[in-house]
Order: sequence, then structure tokens, then C-alpha cells
Amino acid sequence: METVFNNEMKLCFPEGFRMFTEEEMKKQNFIKEGPGNCLKDEERHIVISVAWKKVGLLGRLVRPEEAVRSMEKQIAAPMKDYAYSLEDFMNKRVGDTDMYGFRYSYRVQDTGMTGESFILEKDRTFYYLHVYYRTEIKESRKVWDDILCSLEWV
Repeated sequence: METVFNNEMKLCFPEGFRMFTEEEMKKQNFIKEGPGNCLKDEERHIVISVAWKKVGLLGRLVRPEEAVRSMEKQIAAPMKDYAYSLEDFMNKRVGDTDMYGFRYSYRVQDTGMTGESFILEKDRTFYYLHVYYRTEIKESRKVWDDILCSLEWV
């Protein structure tokens, strides 16, 4: 399944993924980053959110690689009760696009979870990509990497 976000960023999702319903979207709080959508694969226990926000005048002074450190602090603060642990900051290059992010782990009801969050910039728009998956399902990281590698600008 190919999905185009903000009429310019295309990602390909393997079979099993579906878009959140309107009801599911109402329960999400990531939307503060801007418009966006979520997808999930219930069998693999993967949830992905994509949001975007036009960078204003002051925002142009902040580069994505700097913004990701601030985003990590924003995610870490409310996760302290879930045994949050930062694993690593990461940079990825897909085609001509640099992505800056981090990986972290946490626990929900005795289930180990992994999260990854990335920021990338295209034409003064920041894109925010987040994934959450069960740590024990090793295939999930490869699925996520394949989705990131499918990124194209249309």
C-alpha cells in the first residue's frame, strides 16, 4: 500500500497495514505536531504516525538534527513511569533525504516496547515519523526500516 502524506511524501507499507479510523485518530495526541495520520498492523503490533508542520520564521533557525534532541526530551518526560530508556540517537539517509532520530525502549503492562522517532525536512516543512512496536517481535524493526527506505518525494 502506497500512501502520500501532505501531497508530497510517499511511503510504502507492506500488506497488513491499515489507516486509523476517524475514531482511533481522535484518541491520538501526536497531532499537536501538525496534520497527520496513523497506520497500524495489528498482527505485527506496529503503530506508525506521520505528521508535518510548516516551519515558520523562527523555526528556520532550528535544524532537524537539533529539533530531535528537544523531541526526545518531550517524549521522555511523560514516559518516566514506563521505564523509559534512550537507546541511541541515529541519522539515516534515504535517497537525498537526511533523517534524524532516536530509538528508545519502555514497558507497558509488562510488555517490552521499542519506539523510534525521526524528523526530516523538505522545503521548509518538518515531517515527524514515529513507530512503536513490541520489542520481542524482531521482524518489526526490519519492516520499519523497509518503510523508511521506501520514502520518495512526489
